[in-house]
Amino acid sequence: MAANHPKTTTAARAAAAALTLGAGLLLAGCAGGAEPVATADPHDWRTGQAPASSSAAPAPASGSVEDATPEEYAVAAGIVEAYTLGFTQSAKASAADLAALREPATDTLEGVVVIPSTCQNVLEGLNWSPAQLGEDAARTDFTPEKGNITGSIEVAKVPERSRLEAHYALVEELLGSCSNLRMNIQTENADGSTTSETVPLKSEAPAVAQGTADSALLWTRGTQGSRWQQQSLVLIKEKGGHVAMVSFIAASGVDAAEVATIATGVLNATLAALE
Repeated sequence: MAANHPKTTTAARAAAAALTLGAGLLLAGCAGGAEPVATADPHDWRTGQAPASSSAAPAPASGSVEDATPEEYAVAAGIVEAYTLGFTQSAKASAADLAALREPATDTLEGVVVIPSTCQNVLEGLNWSPAQLGEDAARTDFTPEKGNITGSIEVAKVPERSRLEAHYALVEELLGSCSNLRMNIQTENADGSTTSETVPLKSEAPAVAQGTADSALLWTRGTQGSRWQQQSLVLIKEKGGHVAMVSFIAASGVDAAEVATIATGVLNATLAALE
């Protein structure tokens, strides 16, 4: 008899892809080498993957330093700092990757019921990236040679602050009235039956010093050992008409104090390169 494999909805498949990233990095760490990938928005509970090239050295900006855009130069400075902290593998986002990040995903909660329902729009609106602010953006992802965590640095010019302020407000809502959510995810089985799973999503302020970031978020999805298990840390800060975002994502362990310290160091190095 053939196995009865479940068929998930669009949102459930996307959420499973997020877990694949974390689990894949864990397996790569055990095997002796994690391959960095350019990931989608680390705010997004569904976070998927996008292709990018990789290298075993700090990723420089395109061409010479003189030819680098301010955004590329700042990202490269952050990557150098990450390299000194043991994140020796990096992958620079291509123009196509940035174009994909620039377009917010639609129907992100198809097949998902958020409890409480008043937080549905908050969670949906959190699908955000600095690249959405305009075309002047750069991003590089990085991992340790043997590890289970992926970091990213993204810098973008801020031509108009209303969209950025709106994102800050969403994060504050997620840290406040929407800090403990449940997502009821419907899974359609091959025989036409439907399976329902309830997945928790907890958001909290990470343990970083006051003033480190203009916006700081640590979210945990799923329970220990579940297929939905994932954590992400996101720090955002503005300087000189630009916004920088440093994030880390993995199946677990992102809430460790060491990760917050590393994220702070990488963010500071990135900001220092912005005039």
